[in-house]
Amino acid sequence: MNPPPFAQPKKGLDTTKTRCVFQHGYGTTHQHATNIFIPKGAFVVTRNDGSYWGDETFKDIQCDEKIYVWQNTMSVKQGWNSKSLHKGLCAALTGRVDSADDQQTFSTADFPDQMGSWASNTVLFAHSMGNPISGAALWNGVCEKAV
Repeated sequence: MNPPPFAQPKKGLDTTKTRCVFQHGYGTTHQHATNIFIPKGAFVVTRNDGSYWGDETFKDIQCDEKIYVWQNTMSVKQGWNSKSLHKGLCAALTGRVDSADDQQTFSTADFPDQMGSWASNTVLFAHSMGNPISGAALWNGVCEKAV
């Protein structure tokens, strides 16, 4: 039997570079740069923030890689405590998806319920509802902060 497609982090992840993962807040149904609708239970990863974060503001933070996680945070049946939202964020934090997956839509059903530790040198930026999504992902053990 084959393991699920995203059971492990990607091979060859460069842990010497700083990876910055961005989780947006409430009110998003579409990925900002391309206006792609994001259904419940899915997420999109991009290298471009589509002006949500104001990329110019983050020019000096020295991220070698920027990973923007886009999820539907307006679905009536999907609040900050939704495992689906936790899995989308943790997939990026643990290195199962990265900026090379630019513009791809993933189903959270393809990812394990527990993904282990964040990839080394990973920094999380969260805004608004992204903060309780992040906290709940850690609290519920979907992923854990590397020590």
